[in-house]
Amino acid sequence: MLKQQSIAWLLAGSMMLAPATLSAQDTKSTEASPIIVGSGEQYQTTITREAKGELKPEDARQVSVLGSRILAHLHNGARFLAEAKPDEARTELGHAQTLAKAVREILPVTVVATTIKDAKGKEIYRYEDRVQDDQIPVVDGMINVQVVQPIIDARKEDAAVKGVQLAEADVIRTSLTMNLEYVESKIRQALTRLNEPEKARTDLLTASAIGVRFDTQKEDHPLVGIQAALRLAEQQVRDGKYDGARANLQLARVQLDTYRTLVGDAAGKEAQDLEKEIGALQEKTREPGAADKIRGFWGRVTGWFKTDSGTDQPKVASKEPAKGQSP
Repeated sequence: MLKQQSIAWLLAGSMMLAPATLSAQDTKSTEASPIIVGSGEQYQTTITREAKGELKPEDARQVSVLGSRILAHLHNGARFLAEAKPDEARTELGHAQTLAKAVREILPVTVVATTIKDAKGKEIYRYEDRVQDDQIPVVDGMINVQVVQPIIDARKEDAAVKGVQLAEADVIRTSLTMNLEYVESKIRQALTRLNEPEKARTDLLTASAIGVRFDTQKEDHPLVGIQAALRLAEQQVRDGKYDGARANLQLARVQLDTYRTLVGDAAGKEAQDLEKEIGALQEKTREPGAADKIRGFWGRVTGWFKTDSGTDQPKVASKEPAKGQSP
């Protein structure tokens, strides 16, 4: 069954999400120079491309948000099918289709016209293809557990990839890209097979396993590792997984020690103080308020980051960290 666990923290906080690749377009209608092939002695083919519509920066961001909601409804539908609730699944997939239609209306369209003329200049063939860049980057900060963990679980179940693990694995940063056309086709197929719940659910699992691409990259900076461990520890405390939480708190302490070797005295003192506080909390993870304290630790580490313009690469901050900063 699809689990809804803690990978949200991994994406929203610990992973430095890559910027969206869906670029905004500045012109409402642009026509490229035609491509002409063939000598014309018998036939000549002309191909023209004209972009229609405009994708403003705020609309590109909106598309990413809607993409994340499509995936959320997709996974809710799969969960309801696993629980033998086809009517609820139908409702969720209907919501997904509504959002997909909205995304289609937002995205610009490129009209590709292919025309063939004979030696006398008579047009014997003309066809227009309407093309959209529907590879949707789902990287907005609103990504949450309902979106990401089921993708990983679906891939495990579909045997497409090995699941992402944090505590014993290299820290990574990631972006998600959704193939809207593929996901739409699997939703339509699932809707026709709701009377066969396992087959419909398989369609939705396949949509997640194949229709969503993870782009990952190792990230060596210790602050990322500290953030990752604290985020996961917080969620594990909230889920009652105290052994795992203690293990990730210990991982954060090890990374803090590494961080101290890279920074000056002032920042090193902050790291040392935080390491002591984490150590004091390790055996008290069952106490009320422990998760909130870990969230506060994460906020302080976040204050030690600064981001270069145009990149998501973390750097050591030169100013004092913000105490108890909210994520």
